[in-house]
Amino acid sequence: MGRYVALQMALAWAAGVIIAPLIFYSGLAAAFMGGPLLGLAVAVLTVLGSVALLYAIAAVSKQASGLTSTAKGRLAWAWLVLAGGLATSVYGVVMNGRLGLGLNFDQWPALAAGGAGYALCAAILAGRWFTLSGLAIAASLVAGGSYLSDVRADKLREQAHEQALHEKTSLWLGLAFSTSMPGYRLEHDGRTAWFTPEDRRPGEAQWARTITLSAEHGEFSTKYCSEQMLVVNFRGADNLECTVERPGLWYRSGRRPKAEEGCPCGLQEYVMQRGTLYLRIGATDAVPRKTLREAIQRARPLTEADLRRLLFPSPAPRD
Repeated sequence: MGRYVALQMALAWAAGVIIAPLIFYSGLAAAFMGGPLLGLAVAVLTVLGSVALLYAIAAVSKQASGLTSTAKGRLAWAWLVLAGGLATSVYGVVMNGRLGLGLNFDQWPALAAGGAGYALCAAILAGRWFTLSGLAIAASLVAGGSYLSDVRADKLREQAHEQALHEKTSLWLGLAFSTSMPGYRLEHDGRTAWFTPEDRRPGEAQWARTITLSAEHGEFSTKYCSEQMLVVNFRGADNLECTVERPGLWYRSGRRPKAEEGCPCGLQEYVMQRGTLYLRIGATDAVPRKTLREAIQRARPLTEADLRRLLFPSPAPRD
């Protein structure tokens, strides 16, 4: 009996190699060519032709199982194998998309897989241990496909998240700088960053000792130093004074035209040329000038890893 089952499975596989693409492409033709009546006629003829082919296989290998020993049984076998084969083909198409295999019915791996579902259904209908083995294989394929699909979905989500992080951080690369200043901590709102004192005094304005660091494309000059408006923390100053401390390093200072409650009136900044960029670090005159000079000299460009830690910090661990 075993050789008849093997013959029946081999013939069912060969039939599936023909039927799976035939039904797929006839379905496409019915959907995009002619009217609904023509589409229905094509579908009916394709299904009936497939059943006839499977019935012939059942007749040739009727010794394989008790179901194929009678004419009615062979007809039932043909319909069951066709239904099971179509179901496995649909499952294969779904898994092909989810796993990103990119297989088409004009490729041998896809054709072989399409026929395998028909052979598997033939094994399940053969009875005895063939049925148990076929069901075990079917369950393994479903479980394995679902597992691989979930793994790929997780990988795609991770890749999409990684790409989104890269796109966001790449906007800052080259223009984002940081520095170290004792007694200050770095803060940001997702668009700009600044340094605030750790020992903020009672009644002190929030921006009184806040330090900002930025980078701009271009070349700074002494002419710009004396003519360009001094703006620190969105506040401008008049009566500018410019000092060239050394080539490529300027100190600028000025006074606010109108005093504000709780904060100084003087503004100051250092400008340093660094290649094709120039850095600015500014604060009010409540911050020692030496602090700004040392901070801009220690400024370094942020790497992508630095930006990720800054812009997308990991959640704090729970106790």
